[in-house]
Amino acid sequence: MRAWMLLVLGLLLARPSFAQEHDVRVEVVVTAVSGGEVYLNRGSDEGLRVGDRVELLPDAGARLIGTIRSLSRASSRATFDGGVSGVPIGTRGEVLVPADRERDTAAIEWSHPPLEWNDETPLLAPVASRPPEERDMRVRGRSYLSYDTSDDRENDQRFTSARGGIDLEFENPFARGGRLAIDLDYFARDVELSGGSDDSDTRFRVDRLSYRHGVLRGRSSGYEVGRFLHGTFPELGVIDGFEYTRRLASGNVVGASAGFLPLPSDEMRTGDDLAASAFYRYVSGEEERLVLGAALQKTWHKGAADRDLLVGTVDFHPSSQSLVYATALVDYYTSGDDLKTSTLELTQLHAGANWRFYGGHGVGGFVSHLKWPDVDREEFSVPDATVRDGFVTRVGTNAWVATSKRTRVDARIAKWNDESDADGGDGSLRLTLRDVLYARGTVTLEAFANTGEFSDSSGFRVAASRRFTSGFLRVDWSSTELDQEDFIGGQRVLGRDSVRASYDWDVAPGWGFSAYVESITGDEQDARGLGFNLQRYW
Repeated sequence: MRAWMLLVLGLLLARPSFAQEHDVRVEVVVTAVSGGEVYLNRGSDEGLRVGDRVELLPDAGARLIGTIRSLSRASSRATFDGGVSGVPIGTRGEVLVPADRERDTAAIEWSHPPLEWNDETPLLAPVASRPPEERDMRVRGRSYLSYDTSDDRENDQRFTSARGGIDLEFENPFARGGRLAIDLDYFARDVELSGGSDDSDTRFRVDRLSYRHGVLRGRSSGYEVGRFLHGTFPELGVIDGFEYTRRLASGNVVGASAGFLPLPSDEMRTGDDLAASAFYRYVSGEEERLVLGAALQKTWHKGAADRDLLVGTVDFHPSSQSLVYATALVDYYTSGDDLKTSTLELTQLHAGANWRFYGGHGVGGFVSHLKWPDVDREEFSVPDATVRDGFVTRVGTNAWVATSKRTRVDARIAKWNDESDADGGDGSLRLTLRDVLYARGTVTLEAFANTGEFSDSSGFRVAASRRFTSGFLRVDWSSTELDQEDFIGGQRVLGRDSVRASYDWDVAPGWGFSAYVESITGDEQDARGLGFNLQRYW
């Protein structure tokens, strides 16, 4: 473990020999949460691009780091490393954008300085951008190193993990234009068990290694090759292969891809599942208030025909204060599929709508539907009966009211049911006080409850945070009671209390350090934890 930690520290400390630019922080706000993704209220008009890094700063909980996956002129969608469970609408964040991005987007770089002009030179002489061979290579992204340890005193167990890696993008790396993206991750884990054998393992994974050319500086077509997440349709997943896109004069986008689909596992094993896709993205008007997308994907598992998938997306902004969105995955089955009948079947649906009113109020609704596809690809480990008949449907609503400029109330309620007629739900009520009890800080009070088929839980959470000149302090306390239905014995009702304190520190320009300590107590629970995360932003 020491060797790779030294390697990552070297990457963190190294100084690049190529030109760098300072980043501009573009403030964003979460406008919707859907199926593991969040919608943000900023898009390409603010200089955002696919692949940009996003930071969300919830009023409660740790900072979330994610990536822009798709965007329009006025909005964008992003995914986050730890998921987005519990992130409320209205959560604020930042996107790091290169300071010169606007000039690059306009694709104007003067090649003739004014000193060369004279009375005979036309005032409106044509301009040209500098060719790639005359531009410097630039880099942006991050390198990171983290360490976490927890001591379970109740069961005499200890868990330790460490992680390091780089997530960098090089612009114009070969003096031919284009971008080279590298995302490497190394993970090590140690487990010490009382009365049992200890366990340790390591993992090295290439999350992305690709070269992208075109669709930059005003070009209408481009390609990406290597390992990467599909750009126009991230719903198609990560691919080891090739993607071509072309922007038409109307602004619509057409494209295709081909390659192998790595399994979404720790190793991301690849080579068994070949895929070919074609897609089309329709954009309505210069303001892009309506964006429709459709994609077809065909896969083969070890040479045999496997999945026929149709993906459809809708992003509709009737006004600047409203959003309607939907993503649907539909599978087509034939007589060659063992567990499904020959028909079209809705496999996944994530849809919703939000309306924001002037004064800081808003209301929204959402629905999701999930079934398991019948595929030979070794991605899902579920019983045949679940693949044949299983489903989970979830509907809910949320609302928020700004009772003043410094106070806000959020409410959320949802209900679910599945193929066994089991049902349940969850709800929460949150009060946020910003700069009320003290300056430059937030206090959040939240009550929550969950009902399920086998257990119910309820609890209360208090979080306080304060921003300092170079850092951000958070303290969270939660108390939860779990009631296990039909459980015989003294463990039917279990209590759990958790206290966590963290500090995010901007130690120097381009450097970030986060540390936390945590304590968990309750019925048959007694654990302590701590950890840190060191990042270098390029």
